[in-house]
Amino acid sequence: MITFHLEGSSIEGQNMVFPEHVGYPPKIKHFRITPEISHHQVASFYPFEAEDGVSHGAVLVMSEVGQRRLFAATSQHTGKILLTKVQGRTADYLLIDGPVRNGMLMISSGISDELLELMSDEENGLVKLSSPPFAPAEAQTQEELFDPLLR
Repeated sequence: MITFHLEGSSIEGQNMVFPEHVGYPPKIKHFRITPEISHHQVASFYPFEAEDGVSHGAVLVMSEVGQRRLFAATSQHTGKILLTKVQGRTADYLLIDGPVRNGMLMISSGISDELLELMSDEENGLVKLSSPPFAPAEAQTQEELFDPLLR
């Protein structure tokens, strides 16, 4: 359904990366075939109508595993691009400007009505939020969020 791919390098080889046009003016960048994060690491989501008026966007709240993966990926790859694919099609991309500490990612558009219904199905284990999610309480430190020994 939804995957997030980190920017790689063309020297990694065609078995490891794929080319994609991103930015304006479009430039060819290479992204890792294996997703860094997928819908399997999403715990809940808040859908909204996309600006294009045709599709939907969503704020995705990661599970504990997803939060750790997101934090690690964004900590180690500052300045790179995180490409979002929805049902195999490029939907969005994000420039990583620092670690994502709140465990949330946003897809601005590209989610169809059918996919939204599928995501809302209780059998998928995703919780559809009725109001926008907020970051964890300020009293909770980053170490408490990501260090299992402190829990």
